[in-house]
Amino acid sequence: MLKKHLYLLQHDATNTAGIINAWLNQHVDTLTATTLRLDQGYNLTPLDPNSIDGLIILDSAASVDDHADWNAAERILIRTCDKRHVPVLGIGFGSCQIARAFSAAVTPVTPINEWRFVTNVDNQQKYQVWQNNHEMWHLPAGAQSLFVDDCQKPQAFTLHEQLVGLQMHFEVTNDILQQMHVSQPIDSSVLPRNQQYLRQLLTKLFIKN
Repeated sequence: MLKKHLYLLQHDATNTAGIINAWLNQHVDTLTATTLRLDQGYNLTPLDPNSIDGLIILDSAASVDDHADWNAAERILIRTCDKRHVPVLGIGFGSCQIARAFSAAVTPVTPINEWRFVTNVDNQQKYQVWQNNHEMWHLPAGAQSLFVDDCQKPQAFTLHEQLVGLQMHFEVTNDILQQMHVSQPIDSSVLPRNQQYLRQLLTKLFIKN
């Protein structure tokens, strides 16, 4: 069986893959993965789109409006993956990149660094999630909302079936929270439940797709 190969785009040392790494380790029989450190000068332009079976774009303190060499190249890669029906997951900044790649507005917001509740649009289940945002997207044309906040503003979306943007952070682990000096949620079931949701989403996107 040929293994699918995923690329993870990482933009700094702080915003890492978290529980995604554990999920990848559980699927070594079907998946391989490469993490590309764009902050360390990796050039996306020569990357062969035919080598990509899935793309995960991690969070960043950067802005979609920054003039970093990789910023526009990343959005071109997103559109290329979409044309080839390659699944893409964007988290935080990554979700903003997906939105901007399809001409949706991305605007600065008052920085959010706290636990908040979101509701799954499909089943109305609530999740307490870590939010760490300084920009927010508007829904791209044709996108469907996956989660909304208490004000009914979309916090996650799916587009063209194979693109998913998450404004919140299901991937965080205890270690990541400690490194960011973030207090743990009061309910000890929060992180395992969030991580389980992300594992299921990753499997649906990158294995069953």
